[in-house]
Amino acid sequence: MNTLIQLTSLFFFCLNLSAQTVTFRVDMNAVDVATQVGIRGSLPPLSWEKTYPLTDEDGDGIYTGSIDFENRKASKVEFKFVYGDLTWELDGQSNRFLMLDKLPEKEKTYEFNIPTVFSEKEIAEITFTAADLQKDVDILEKSYTSLHPGLYRYNTPEEMKVHFEALRKEVNRNMNLKEAFLAFSRFIPKIRCGHTLVNPYNQSSLIKEAIFSKADKVPFNFDWVEGKMVLTQNLSDSERLEPGLEILSINGMNVPAIIEALVPYVSADGHQMNKRMYALQLKSIEEYEYFDMIFPLLSPPVNGKYSIEAYDHKTRENFKTMVSAVSTATRKELLAERYDIKTERYDDSWQFSILSDQLAFLKMGTFVTWKMEMNWKQFLKDAFQQLKEQQVPNLVIDIRGNGGGMDDVSRELAKYLLKEDIRVEEMLSLTRYQKVPDDLESYLSTWDNQFKNISSWVAPYKDGFYKMKADTERYTTIKTSNNKWQFEGHSFLITDASNSSATFYLARLMKLGKVATLVGQTTGGTQKGINGGAMFFLRLPHSGIEMDIPLFGNFPYEEAPDLGIVPDVVVEKTLEDVIEGKDAELEAIKSIISDHK
Repeated sequence: MNTLIQLTSLFFFCLNLSAQTVTFRVDMNAVDVATQVGIRGSLPPLSWEKTYPLTDEDGDGIYTGSIDFENRKASKVEFKFVYGDLTWELDGQSNRFLMLDKLPEKEKTYEFNIPTVFSEKEIAEITFTAADLQKDVDILEKSYTSLHPGLYRYNTPEEMKVHFEALRKEVNRNMNLKEAFLAFSRFIPKIRCGHTLVNPYNQSSLIKEAIFSKADKVPFNFDWVEGKMVLTQNLSDSERLEPGLEILSINGMNVPAIIEALVPYVSADGHQMNKRMYALQLKSIEEYEYFDMIFPLLSPPVNGKYSIEAYDHKTRENFKTMVSAVSTATRKELLAERYDIKTERYDDSWQFSILSDQLAFLKMGTFVTWKMEMNWKQFLKDAFQQLKEQQVPNLVIDIRGNGGGMDDVSRELAKYLLKEDIRVEEMLSLTRYQKVPDDLESYLSTWDNQFKNISSWVAPYKDGFYKMKADTERYTTIKTSNNKWQFEGHSFLITDASNSSATFYLARLMKLGKVATLVGQTTGGTQKGINGGAMFFLRLPHSGIEMDIPLFGNFPYEEAPDLGIVPDVVVEKTLEDVIEGKDAELEAIKSIISDHK
C-alpha cells in the first residue's frame, strides 16, 4: 500500500476548517462473506495502516460508522473500504475521496468495489486561485530548469522563458480543475520530449475520477489512415457504424479541427508528427489514451450523446447518427464481447506462432515485463526452441504498438538473433543536476530515493551538464552468446510510430547491426536522443497536477537528424488495407521471402 499512497496521494488545500462529522455507509451485499468491515484512509482518525471499524447492527448488509475529522488544515480525505484480513476494494484503482469543505450532506453511501461517479456540479466546484496557480508555475519552472536534461534540446533558454511566461499569463485567474489540467497539459508538450508528460497513471484520485473515469468517451476505436479518422471497432449502440467507415466530424467539429485542437496536448520527441498522430488513435488497449483524456474536455457529449457524421466508402454516402458516450471500462468490455479482443493482461500482448514451413511470427506488444505474470524469458526460449527444431528459415518480430518498457528484452533477444559480434555506437548519458535542490525535494517522488543525490555517479561535463562516470566507451561490442537455440535464419522487424523508447533502441540496434530487415513505418523517438532512464514525479502542491521529469538524456556524439529509425522497407497503411483487414507489412515480408526463394 505504501507505493500506492506515494503515487496517488492527494494534495491538500490550506484553509481552516471546523470539525466535520461524516457518516459513511457501505453496501456489502455483493460480497459473499463480509466480516470485519471497515475503512482506511489518509486523514486522522483514519490511517492506511489500521482499519476503522464499521458495523451492521440491523443485519441489512449495509455497514455504517460516523467519523469525526478534527479541526485541521485539510479539506480532503482519501480512503478505501476493506473487510476481513485483509481484502481491499478497488484493487489497482484510484482511492475514493471526499472534499470535506464542499460536502453539502454529512452522510455518504457507497457500494463496495463500485467506483464513485462525480457529478459535473461537484467537479466544477473544485477551483484554484490565481495566486496558487502562479506558485505552481514557479515550482514547475525551477524543477524543470534545474533537473530536466533535454529542456533545451529543441528550445533555447530564451524560448523556454517565453513558454513559461505564456503559462503564467494563462493561469493568472481563478480556474476550475479541468481548466487547470488543460493549461498544464498544453504546456508540457512544448518541451518536445516523449518522456515528459502530464502522466495519467501518476495523477491523484481526484483527477482520475473527475476527468479520466467518467462515461464521456466516444464509443468506438479508430486509426489515422492517410490523414483520415477510420473506424476500426464499433462499440456503440448504433448499427450504422461499421469498421472501415470514415468519421468526418464529432459534435460538429470536423476531423482537421479535431487534429489541430488535440495535437498540442501530445508529448512526443522532436518535431515528427507520426508519433503524435499515432498517440491520438484510439485502441482501448492502454488504460489511458490522449483522445479519451482531452477530447471530452474540449467537446463533451451533449445529454450523454455524441453526434457523428461519417462517410461509407462502400456506398459512397455520408450519414449522421447519434451514439451514447461510454466509460473506458465499458468500452473495453464491449471490445472483448464483440471482437474477442482482451486487454486485461500484459501477457496477452505476446504471441508466437509458426505460420508456415517458411515463416514464424513473434508478436511483442509491450516490454513492460514487470507487469507480466508469465516468465517472459522462458516464453522466448520456448519460441526459439520451436524455430530450431522445426527449422523455420524466417522470423517476423512484430513490435507495432509497443511504446517500450525494459531494455532487458532487447538484450535477451540478442542472445538468439546475433550471428556474429556487432559494434554499436552508444550515446552520451548526461544529466543537469547532482543533487535535488532542498526547496524542491518535498514535491518530488520516485521509486529510488538515491536519484535525489547522484553526485557520486556523475562528473562535470560541459554546457551545464554532468556525465555519468560509468560511461567511458563510445562504442559497445555486443557479443554472440553461443546459445543452443540461436536462430540461424533471417529476421524481420515490423516497426511503427509507437516505437519511441526501448523499442526505438531495439530498432536502432537491429538496423545498425544489420540483425534484421526493418519493415513498416518510421519509429517514434529521435536520433537526436531520448530522455529517460529514471524519473521524478513532480506533484504541484496547489493544483495537485503531476508531471514526469526524466533525469538522464541520451545525446549522440555527432549531430544526428531529428528523425526516428527509418525501415529498410517502408510500408504505409492505406485506407484499402483497413477496409479489407489486410496486414500490409506482413504481406510485404511474405513477398520478400517469396522473391528470395
